[in-house]
Amino acid sequence: MNKLGFYTQNSQGVHPWINEVQPPVILLHAWDQGLLTEIRQFRSPDTFVIGRMDYIHFNGNKQAITQNLINQWLDGPDPAGAGRVLAEHILNDNFQLAQRRESGRLLIDAWMSLNESIPGPASGAFGRGGAERAEIERRLRAYDRFQVAFRDKLMEHDIEAVAFNFGAGNFTQPEHYLDYFDGTLDSYTYLGFHEYGWPALNTAVDPAAVSSAGTYRPIVKGIRQRTGRDYKVIMTEAGLARMYKHQDGAGDVGWLYPPESVSQDHYWASLDWFNDYMVQDDFVIGACLFQVGHGAGWDTFRLFGQDNQGQPIDILNRVKALRDKVRPAPVDTVEEEEPVGIQPVERPDLLELPTPGPIHEPITLPTPAPALPAIDLPRIYTNQQMIDAFANAAARFNLDRWDLLSRAGFNVNDLAQAREAIFNGPPPGQMRALSAAEQAVVAQELLGELLQRVRWVGLVTAGDGLNVRSGPGAEFPRIDGIPHEELVQVLHELDGWLFVVWQGRMGYVSADWVTRRTSAAPTVAAVSTSTDVNTLLRQVWDVHSGLIMDESLRLGIDPGMALAVLMAESNGRTTAADGRLIIRFEAHIFFDQWGFQNPELFGRFFEFDPNERWKGHRWRRRAEDSFQAMHNSQADEWAVLDFARSLHEELALRSTSIGAAQIMGFNHRVVGYNSATEMFKDFQRSADNQIRGFFRFVEGRGLDDALRRGDVLAFATGYNGSGQAELYRGIILRYIDRVRAQIPEAASVGTRDLGPDTVDRLPQPLGPDQLGGKTLAEVDLALYEAWRSHIEQGFKNNQTMFDRILNGFMSPYWTTVWMYRALFVVGILAFVAAIVLAYVTQDNPTTAIGGAAVFGGVGVLAFLAFFISRPLQALEENLQLITWLGIIYNTYWTRMAYISKLDTVQEEIDAATTKTVDQIKELMDKHGEISGKRGGLR
Repeated sequence: MNKLGFYTQNSQGVHPWINEVQPPVILLHAWDQGLLTEIRQFRSPDTFVIGRMDYIHFNGNKQAITQNLINQWLDGPDPAGAGRVLAEHILNDNFQLAQRRESGRLLIDAWMSLNESIPGPASGAFGRGGAERAEIERRLRAYDRFQVAFRDKLMEHDIEAVAFNFGAGNFTQPEHYLDYFDGTLDSYTYLGFHEYGWPALNTAVDPAAVSSAGTYRPIVKGIRQRTGRDYKVIMTEAGLARMYKHQDGAGDVGWLYPPESVSQDHYWASLDWFNDYMVQDDFVIGACLFQVGHGAGWDTFRLFGQDNQGQPIDILNRVKALRDKVRPAPVDTVEEEEPVGIQPVERPDLLELPTPGPIHEPITLPTPAPALPAIDLPRIYTNQQMIDAFANAAARFNLDRWDLLSRAGFNVNDLAQAREAIFNGPPPGQMRALSAAEQAVVAQELLGELLQRVRWVGLVTAGDGLNVRSGPGAEFPRIDGIPHEELVQVLHELDGWLFVVWQGRMGYVSADWVTRRTSAAPTVAAVSTSTDVNTLLRQVWDVHSGLIMDESLRLGIDPGMALAVLMAESNGRTTAADGRLIIRFEAHIFFDQWGFQNPELFGRFFEFDPNERWKGHRWRRRAEDSFQAMHNSQADEWAVLDFARSLHEELALRSTSIGAAQIMGFNHRVVGYNSATEMFKDFQRSADNQIRGFFRFVEGRGLDDALRRGDVLAFATGYNGSGQAELYRGIILRYIDRVRAQIPEAASVGTRDLGPDTVDRLPQPLGPDQLGGKTLAEVDLALYEAWRSHIEQGFKNNQTMFDRILNGFMSPYWTTVWMYRALFVVGILAFVAAIVLAYVTQDNPTTAIGGAAVFGGVGVLAFLAFFISRPLQALEENLQLITWLGIIYNTYWTRMAYISKLDTVQEEIDAATTKTVDQIKELMDKHGEISGKRGGLR
């Protein structure tokens, strides 16, 4: 059992290790939404993911959460308020990433409060006493209030938090927590600890070790005795850190520090011991190894790649093998208060990992315990298939080739005399000499043999879904159901019933509701079959320019760059020459999605390079066939996709790049679809859906910012992954040069503002009289949707213009209102001043009369200006005229929306335009007439 997880500051290169190790816990610095989504979708769905926020936004800029900022928060008058501020930053940052879910679960399960925020009671600063100790104690109590408010704010959105996360060795006793953190211990469920050592994590590994590893156990035990609460514990940092023992100025360096490095075997001995120690505590979720995916300055802590001698670091392969390790007994009754001296638990040797090779080679599995199928296979398998099934099952149990066969009561030579005869022995589930697990594996292998000789692939045509029954007839019980338009593999036909396999399950269905799968597939309109790049570029722009311009305008990006990306992905093609959707099936992704749980079956039909997983893709339809290369043509892509879909429809489509933008199916939620199947079908319906999907993907993955900055490398990394980012960057840049040379009108228009200068880009739609009595939506839904989108954009542009004019009006309006108020106040004050002056200078009549006259005159003039000038009237009249103008524009666009006759369209457009111009002239004349009659300020 493994409780060693990942601390990841930089996600580059981490993706395959997540698949391999299935870590129990991951702490992430990196805001890699794609990785988080993939973890939940298929890489390691059950992993407990912790987020760490190491910056906040202040005055529009990012500000690192430094120790100085932490001290300001804790020394300030409202540490609880500071905790809520940090929680709000987490909730709102990166388009509310913290609140996003995948497969019904948050992308990030819990968030750290602060990291190593305060020296603890076991620190030297605390031990020196005096003012230093008083300051630390004050901050500890403030941190208690900070953490409670932090979690309370997150829990308003059902998001958890992880408390403490103090530096290793700063808190060593239960009292160190109980004395200062009553609120936190009463509120939190998840407690975070940091545990390091050097040169090992425990003296059981190295007598010279200085270590904090394992101190969590007596601490948690003491806290639980006092509070009576159950906590979940995570080592949010763990590993070897030289600073833990040496204070010589070398800095915070790890096991690969060149002057004093630690060997892999020595480090592994520590991790092996530490894992055994944690496994004994059910309340421990795991430890985040610092660092699996290191950031700048932390390369001496790295846990994959190469060591200082250029040798591969094998630590994570050893962590992976811990899944099969015998679990030590729990220690609920263990009385020790300190971990020092605990010996590693004796265990069998680790499972030897096979030397990396083609993925289709036999894979050594632990003793399996699968369940038997719900029904027996029909008696269609031959003696040879049964021989092969027994041999393969024996290999999976590491038995002699014919051991299972002979124990089941059969002789291989007898069966071999009639290899193609139907096997007449009992089905695997009735072979009583075999264990239940052995029966299940033989049945599984037998099904694999039958799948190599599928009779045909069928498409379910039952609108409400198709019942799957345990036998060939309606009298047999229903055991499953298959949705409409799913693919099935047909293994056997019997009296109007078919025995089918669908997504690994099997049963009988009525033949009336399954049609043979043809080689064709739904098509969308192709741009061109030309192979000249410049010709293709111009044709793609001519066909899709309106949509590309509108979507680019919406995101504020250069449409020329968007066009270049589409060309880089598929030459701008939405379909192949045969009219089918452009696709690319990725075998290594299908392994991640489906083959990981079905390695034997996957290995029979697919293979890829295990080192560079995107290369070496090959497949075959039957085990006796030779493997053939993939990605030679679109016909090949569709052949392998149809085969993979028969194994699992949804997961096969998740493993496929789809459409003009070649968006992977597992990104379906980013693009706005509930499933890859839904996205695939929608992309088949129209080319415009593919283009819109591209822009939604760019927006959903946050790549629009890279396009706005012109950072092609950052975009290529986010779009295609880091492995081939440089390659795609070069391709995109070459297409950008072509766009600028061939289509100058596409350059940089995407950054302009919406306004009334937006022009028509689509023809008006045909009316029913030109379409045989049908509406455009019935004849060409894609064209209707494009036209409708264009008209809607016209109304949006109009609304934008009206809003801007209204805002322009309101600003001087409120300025004038406040000037009137100020003028009124001046008048009042002048009258009051005149009265006061007259009273004060009453013994001097000349001064009194003069002063009163001056201030009285000012007051009179102010009131005359207020009541006679009346510039507010002009603004009120202008508002009426602006409303009139809005009606004129809305009327114009409404006329545009209802023009439908082909033979009169130009006349109707001319008439609508002329009418609009006349109304605007009338409005201008009315404005001149009103302003001419108005006195004073106009």
